[in-house]
Amino acid sequence: ALENGMNDAQPMREKYVMRRDYIYDFMTRLGFKIVKPSGAFYMFARIPEDLEQNSMDFCLDLAHSAAVAFVPGSAFGIGGERHVRLSYAASIDDIKEAMRRLEVFVKEKRENK
Repeated sequence: ALENGMNDAQPMREKYVMRRDYIYDFMTRLGFKIVKPSGAFYMFARIPEDLEQNSMDFCLDLAHSAAVAFVPGSAFGIGGERHVRLSYAASIDDIKEAMRRLEVFVKEKRENK
């Protein structure tokens, strides 16, 4: 491994970057504010202001309505309120489905205001 495996992690790194960029672009388009991570497989996203829910209510509502699990930012302290944390250590197919469900959820929230 020391002599021949120096780049073994490169294909996985490329998959994580692709997943990260997919989620970043998708959620940014929905109005979430995100600092693009450079070394983890988690994202911390600010809930769009027009959705008017705290992070716990947003996550519970999303889980019940769309079967998508995010962690409320409030679990990380007072500065995390109005944020959500999500992982992109999942298949791209699962990520695409989760983003599709998130989009439907956000659109319904906006329409029912």
